[in-house]
Parts: sequence; structure tokens; C-alpha cells
Amino acid sequence: MKIALITTINRGGTMQLTVELYQRLINLGHEVHCYIPEKAEYAANSIDSEHVFRFSRNCYNNKINAVISELMIVNDDVKTIAAQILEGRYDCVLTTDTALTSIKIIKYLGILDANLYRVISVHDVLPHPVNKLSLRECFFTFANKRFKKKCLESANMLLFFSNYSNELFDEIFPGVKKQSFVLPLGAHIPPVDEEKPLELSENCEPYFLFFGRIEKYKGLRILLKAFNEYEDNDKRLVIAGNGRFTDEELQLANNQHTTTINRFINDGEMLWLIKNAKAVVLPYIEASQSGVIPIAYSYKVPVITSNVIGLTQFVNNNDTGLICNCHEEYISAFQKLSNDEVRIEMSEKAGIYYLNNLDWEGNLIRLIERLQELRGEI
Repeated sequence: MKIALITTINRGGTMQLTVELYQRLINLGHEVHCYIPEKAEYAANSIDSEHVFRFSRNCYNNKINAVISELMIVNDDVKTIAAQILEGRYDCVLTTDTALTSIKIIKYLGILDANLYRVISVHDVLPHPVNKLSLRECFFTFANKRFKKKCLESANMLLFFSNYSNELFDEIFPGVKKQSFVLPLGAHIPPVDEEKPLELSENCEPYFLFFGRIEKYKGLRILLKAFNEYEDNDKRLVIAGNGRFTDEELQLANNQHTTTINRFINDGEMLWLIKNAKAVVLPYIEASQSGVIPIAYSYKVPVITSNVIGLTQFVNNNDTGLICNCHEEYISAFQKLSNDEVRIEMSEKAGIYYLNNLDWEGNLIRLIERLQELRGEI
């Protein structure tokens, strides 16, 4: 198939996913091009330069134009990017995000060419709760709610990364009846050298890791309170990610056993942090799925998670990780994974789980076969 991947997000997990899908689909023998923002950040050697088409977001050059553009379902950026994609004469165009501009492009492409098969990736059915929204963020949230359903309805297929997300979508958007496909989220490993963050000492002890953007739904207060009560003289917790801590979280993290790296973490640092962790901790209040779990498993790193179905659907309790229902169970999980024998056994099981359930190749073959079937090619 000839496939166009598109994202309007510059960096982070979505850009990593875009690169991963490109490389995997190319390896399966498909022709793939990537449409990405002019300011996108990724390893230059990860995508063939002939397969990259960058676009600018001129509608956002000033605040007034940005506001007007957000309130239009088809603005100049959408028209320009859609026209650029149409020139490629693709069999399928697939977004790797559900950002508003991305799904507006999908809707407009359906108007211009109904024969172009259009797929939207749905990561989070509902927006995550956050500590505080700025006025700008409130406006963009309003605009997203205004157009999201119309744009989702315009796709030929919705791509989900977990069964839970698919089921939740049917509850939240019962009127949207479209083809859907569940592609379990595999690890997106950027082709970069691992890089130890400068904030960590040369001989940092084995550590538990929280990795990801700092937001309300991530449950950092739960993690920090339990970790502070966990009794071990050599204990170490690393919290790495950009975002806003609450005052209480900052106070709880202010101790000799916790290191916070509160900034954007580049790809090399992400790989180093996860690979060298004793376990990755996900104390989330809610989640659709997590891109961190497959990366951890691919490095044979077990996880500690809250009992949230978006996470536990990928965790075999006491095998690949530990599921916690309360404060005391987090403390118990820290104790268990500080035992080298337990940690080694769970590490091996995490690696086996990844190979059996989250490896990209087999799952992408199923997706392509389904797309070809729906297009009448098989």
C-alpha cells in the first residue's frame, strides 16, 4: 500500500510513534511518506529524507489568526496541507494523533477525495484531568470539543491502541458508527544513543522511575506519599518529565531520596532512564493506555501501576508487574521489587509478554490486511 502518515505534534511520544510506524511499515514492504510540522524534532536518520514532507502552520503566526483559525473547521493551513497530501495519490492517510488540526485535515480530505481511505488514531477518548488550565488552554479545549465529533465521523476507520479505549469510545460517542481496529501499542524506540541526564549523579543507586508529563491524572501525590513511607536507606526515586507540580507534590519530593528532572526529556535520556530503572511506576488516576509500559517491557523492566483498567489490561499481576489498590500496596511493591530474585524473575516475564503481545510486526500485518479488505483489495 501507499500510505501517508501525518502528525501536527512536534515532538515527544507522538513523534516517536510516527517514526516507529514509518520504519515498521517500510520494513513490511509498503511505500510510506510522513507529513510533519516544520519544527518537528526526531532523529534525522530515522526517516529517509525523500519520504518527509514538512509543512508550516502559518495560521498560528499571530494570536488573532490563531484564534480565528481554531474556530474554523477548514482554515488555510488545513487546505494547504490537505492539497499537499492529495498530490501524493495515496491509498490511505493515517493520523498518528487526534490533535484538532490533524482531524480537520482528515475531514477536509474526505470532501476533496472520497476514495482516499482515511484513518484517525485515537489515543485518549476523554481529555485527562489537569492541575490547572491557562486561558489559552481553555480556549483550545473549547475548540476541540466543538469540532471533534464531526471530524471523527468523517474518517473511514478509527484506530485504537487498546481494547479499553475502543470500548470507552463507544460509550462516549454512541452516534459515531465507523470501522474500528485495535492496534496494541508497541514500544517506540527512537534510533538514538542512550544519554544519562546531567541531573543524576555518576553512581546513582538503582532507582524507581516515574516518566512522563507532570499532570493531575498521573497520581504523583499517591506515589510520593507511599515512597516516603517506604523504609530503605538506599531507596531512590527519579521523577522525569515536564509539567506543573502542585505545592504539595513539590514538598513531598523535597528529600534526599528523590530526584526531579522537571523539563522536556529528550529521546536518548528517555531510553537511558527506562532501561536502567529498577521498575517504572505509573500511579495514574485514569488512563486509556500507556506508551511507557511497552517501552519498559521491551527493556525487560517490570512496572508498578494503579488499578486502572487502561493500565492493568497490559499487566499480569505478580508476573510482569504489580498492581496497587491502596497506599500500603505501593509500599509493598517497592519492597518486593527491591528483592533481586523477584526483580529478575519479573523482568524475564515482562520481556516475554512484550514479544507475545506487543511486538509491532504481527499486529501491523493484521491492520494492513484489514485495510486492504475494507478497500476491496483482498
